[in-house]
Amino acid sequence: MMIMIDELVNLYKIPNAVTRQYNYEKLLTMYNDTLQGKARYLGIIMGATPQAIEDKRRGVYSYEALRSRLSEGKFSRPGARDLLAPVIRLEPLTPEEMLVLCEKLSAMHACLYGYEGKIGTEELAQFIKMEYGRIGADQNITPREVIRDFIELLDLLYQNPSMKFEELLQSDDFTYAKSEAVSDQTDKNYMEFIL
Repeated sequence: MMIMIDELVNLYKIPNAVTRQYNYEKLLTMYNDTLQGKARYLGIIMGATPQAIEDKRRGVYSYEALRSRLSEGKFSRPGARDLLAPVIRLEPLTPEEMLVLCEKLSAMHACLYGYEGKIGTEELAQFIKMEYGRIGADQNITPREVIRDFIELLDLLYQNPSMKFEELLQSDDFTYAKSEAVSDQTDKNYMEFIL
């Protein structure tokens, strides 16, 4: 049996340190029981942000027993990660990988709603360029935001067969999904700042 736990960051967000440590202790118990064979035929996959894992003050690594078991070795680096380690760092999806993902989503959407897909590779590439052309997108864009925007476009095209993909991309009505990583709020101290 596989247990999948997503949003482990919620443990990181627990304000009470004792409660947070108690939860980390339970994670340690789960880790030890599966590794030592007490929980045979059980696998556990957890998803978390790097900060929720590595922060030594509040994160999983604040619990010394977990840090010593889960820390990355000396030889792992970007491009050469140990995929058998207890913690696997995922690299962000490249624009090319997002293009492939959007192609697959387009095919799935067409299959689900029973229509013939009209969006070609050129249109998908135009969409990806637009998404990654946002300010700060290279560091802050998430697949969730791109997928949400793309599914919205597919839904609109399906519901309005007379619309064209290019028209929607250039429309003022189309707005990006808002990133939670970057704030639109302006600090009042910098409102009048001129270069």
